[in-house]
Amino acid sequence: MATRKRGNKWRTEFIVEGQRYVRYFDDEGEGKAWEAYVRLQVARGQPLHDDVLGGDKPMTLGEAFKLACAAWEGTKNRKMAVSNAEDVMAFLGKDFPVAKVGKVEFDSLVKHFRNRDLSDSTVNRKMASLSKMMSLAAEHGEPINFKIKILKEPEGRLRYLTPEEEVAVLQDLQENEGGVYADFVRVGIDTGGRLSELLAMEPRWLRKDPQGRLLLTFPARVTKSAKSRTIPVPARSVDILLNRMDGKQVWPEHWNQHTITHAWARSRSRLQISDPEFVFHACRHTCATRLLQKTGNLVLVRDWLGHSDIRVTTRYTKVVGDTLLAGAAALDSFHTPST
Repeated sequence: MATRKRGNKWRTEFIVEGQRYVRYFDDEGEGKAWEAYVRLQVARGQPLHDDVLGGDKPMTLGEAFKLACAAWEGTKNRKMAVSNAEDVMAFLGKDFPVAKVGKVEFDSLVKHFRNRDLSDSTVNRKMASLSKMMSLAAEHGEPINFKIKILKEPEGRLRYLTPEEEVAVLQDLQENEGGVYADFVRVGIDTGGRLSELLAMEPRWLRKDPQGRLLLTFPARVTKSAKSRTIPVPARSVDILLNRMDGKQVWPEHWNQHTITHAWARSRSRLQISDPEFVFHACRHTCATRLLQKTGNLVLVRDWLGHSDIRVTTRYTKVVGDTLLAGAAALDSFHTPST
């Protein structure tokens, strides 16, 4: 293998008389000179002391974690990424060498997380943090030879609200939680915004175009794709939002994700809806399915929801069967005999 670039260091590896020698250097020339010296000493039968073999200690998970924390600083998902990395270290140990993470450790981690009843999608997020730590270690010269595999995730069910469920939820929230909660759900259904995006809404995100239409822009810093998107606000939500323009934020500043998820859970309980997938995120799915039902335009739905990949959007075609049927009818029209 000799001397090769690995990250920001040079890795020198070779075998002499059945013995493998490996060291990292800042310069290619140093690595080649070291190899030549070791080969000469072995040929002469001279002993190789620790200062020649190198006393560099392998990077540990704890050290790689510090590198990852620095890389995650300022990112939207920093808190979750750090938590996932800490979960990995709690199982493998912070002193475990990063370069020794292999199939055995991977399989053990997967089994451990599954035993905690975590879904494969959640396990994948934890493994993504481990993968980041390993890639950063590789950039610093560690011999990382194992690649983290992505577990196949079930497609899952796209739960959306029927018109009857929407009426029931809005009425229940209005009567038991307050009008502002009902308004929040209306805006959620009309805009398809993610819960985190909606909670962060500021009055300056709203403006009118030359035709007087109210536009809502979700800035890149709050979106999952890290790209901004602008949508026209549906009529039902226009007055709701215009009446909430006086504060620093559109919705109460003390609200957080638990505020909404707990209010939604209480409403679900009062309405005696046992479906565990009947969660607030169903409002986003409701927006998507309705858009697709009325327009049949996947690109429009993708851009409205801010999907980074249209393959995510195509999931809704399985829910909205009529959209595909309309496509078949359009193709059939080319073969319909003219009268």
